[in-house]
Amino acid sequence: MALTSKYLPCRPQTGMLLQRCNYRAAMKIVFLWNVPDAIRSQFRDRLGDHTLVFPDGDFDSTSLTASADAAVGWRITEDQLRNAPSLKFFQTPAAGPEWHVPLFRKFPHIAVCNSHGNAPFVAESAFALLLAQAKQIPFHDREMRAGKWRLWREERKSVLLAGRTLGLVGFGAINRRVASLARALGMRLSAVSRNGGRDTLLEWWGPARDLPRLMAESDAVVVAVPMTSESKGMIGREILRGAKPGSLLVNVARGEIVDEEALWEALTQGPLGGAAIDVWYEYQPKPDAEGRQYPYSRPFHTLPNITLSPHRTASPLDDPGRWDDIVENLLRVGRGEAPANRIDLDRGY
Repeated sequence: MALTSKYLPCRPQTGMLLQRCNYRAAMKIVFLWNVPDAIRSQFRDRLGDHTLVFPDGDFDSTSLTASADAAVGWRITEDQLRNAPSLKFFQTPAAGPEWHVPLFRKFPHIAVCNSHGNAPFVAESAFALLLAQAKQIPFHDREMRAGKWRLWREERKSVLLAGRTLGLVGFGAINRRVASLARALGMRLSAVSRNGGRDTLLEWWGPARDLPRLMAESDAVVVAVPMTSESKGMIGREILRGAKPGSLLVNVARGEIVDEEALWEALTQGPLGGAAIDVWYEYQPKPDAEGRQYPYSRPFHTLPNITLSPHRTASPLDDPGRWDDIVENLLRVGRGEAPANRIDLDRGY
């Protein structure tokens, strides 16, 4: 890694007569978005031995990366990478790798890492969405706002989750936390994932080919897998038609993992009893005649059995804990250690 200053000695620790000192290299780190003031302070407090650059704008400028050793940002351009001879490390605050994989395959010498700092936030939100749909909170909120009183005995009854089976599509940082929340509620748990491995929380685990079994046996399913060529469209018409009648689907991964047309059919014709969706299909939707923007082609907003969320389960982005793993990764790279959560460009995650 190209260095921007001399090696810095370790600071002496109080109470030690002698200190075995590991030497660290000072890096120039550029942040490629408008970082909130509170998070800038967090980076400055913990990365004070490094040169930190917080641009005011023009985040696509190649001058920003021209002499940088490391960069942090939601996006980086191909031109910025081509004009960054010293850049050896790029950290995205996002968990999803799909945008970065094809780009960094052109620059395999640069380590690119994603973040799992959002996992506690997304897991809690995913479980909140599950509870909201199971207990019909959005539906009855809308009915009361329309002046309709006490419909719950006849319409949209609640589902008791305790004792039911929750199927987890993916068993990474997010769904492991979802599993802990569900177990505390008394749910049974199963999972399918690419990486595999048993867990004491799970009654059974299987590879992706066991997805039909998971859907058929689960009273509710939470989707939290990365978007790759393998996972795109993995929950399609055939998979959804085999879902347990009346079951609930929660998607906090990416919209394209669940086929849109198949989801509409499963909600309007069965077998799904309901869904809670945070991720969608069109992120630059054109306004309709009344200026309304819907991130889908089917009118999901007209259905009584769906909870809609505008891709916000990772909120808030300015919580200090959201950035701890990124700070730690930058410290690792500065010490010459391998960073955590490096994206496997061959596997796509």
